[in-house]
Amino acid sequence: MQLTNLKEYLSGVNRTWKGDTRDNEMSHCKVGILEEIGEITGWYKKRLYYGLNNDKVKVGLKGEFGDLLYYLVKYSELLDNTDYLNVSLNTDEVSTNIMREITDMSKNVTIILELGEGYSMTMIAMGNIATALVKLINAEGWSIEDIAQSNLTKLKIRHGDLFDPIQIDPNQRNLELEDNSL
Repeated sequence: MQLTNLKEYLSGVNRTWKGDTRDNEMSHCKVGILEEIGEITGWYKKRLYYGLNNDKVKVGLKGEFGDLLYYLVKYSELLDNTDYLNVSLNTDEVSTNIMREITDMSKNVTIILELGEGYSMTMIAMGNIATALVKLINAEGWSIEDIAQSNLTKLKIRHGDLFDPIQIDPNQRNLELEDNSL
């Protein structure tokens, strides 16, 4: 199925989302966003400093962009801002506008992680993440639609139709098949 808007993508995200309390889901998104930023950074490190600029790096980036989009879209739903979901994904300009909506919605939202024992850490403003994601996706020659579609394909391979906690363990997953779907 070809995606026409992010509402369809969010439906796929929710099929594979591990439901919990709203507070836990918000925290899950925040930690997931930070994790995916680190993984994206790792692929750029391999390209910039280790001279790897091959298909493996492209596949890695595409997968991590999709994972970051997954958490951003879910987080925006949890913030009750879903007005942008029905906008068409058919052009890069529209895709950029969708991400601008996420950016505008979240520009004042900052990730604060509660680290236990009363410690917390302010990490990064959400709006900057959405803006950077669009720029990186476009710089690699992809659109939001490309990333959303490939992410749902990967998740379908991993989980089938519903979230499967066993498939979190990479030893239980078919990573080659997942990578080939990207």
